[in-house]
Amino acid sequence: MSGSGGGGEPTGLLARTITRDFGSFNNFRKKMESTSMKAFGSGWTWLGYNKQTKKLEVILTSGGDNPLSDNIIPILTIDMWEHAYYLDYQERRGEYIAGFFDRLVNWNFVQKNLKHAMNKGLVPETIHQVSHKGLPLFAALVSANWAKHKTIHMLFRQS
Repeated sequence: MSGSGGGGEPTGLLARTITRDFGSFNNFRKKMESTSMKAFGSGWTWLGYNKQTKKLEVILTSGGDNPLSDNIIPILTIDMWEHAYYLDYQERRGEYIAGFFDRLVNWNFVQKNLKHAMNKGLVPETIHQVSHKGLPLFAALVSANWAKHKTIHMLFRQS
């Protein structure tokens, strides 16, 4: 999020990718808004890049889940836990989501995340090559979730 000057519409690679995958920015925004409104209790709405399909996807998770366990690289999220909006908006979640898009979203940061996810940035394609260059937190999350994902699959194969 941007403390000042956020919101509006993205430009560049991000704008082109959103238009390619959702038809238009308005379609994308409607999808994010409607998905966010489906969150019940604690949850997150994510815009993620699916490396297999090479497309952007909107995903809703609950609790502490995130799209990394499904091999989708998160590039944007809307916090739909009550603590994120209740003091300012109470039950008016739609206004909170609109305010997020109109005033808070930092499209430059989202575009950097997309470039990393598409291997056009600093994070290398394979997990095994991830180092502390680029986005350390992002790299650490990818590494941790990759290991978790592989462990879960190994356990299911053995049972």
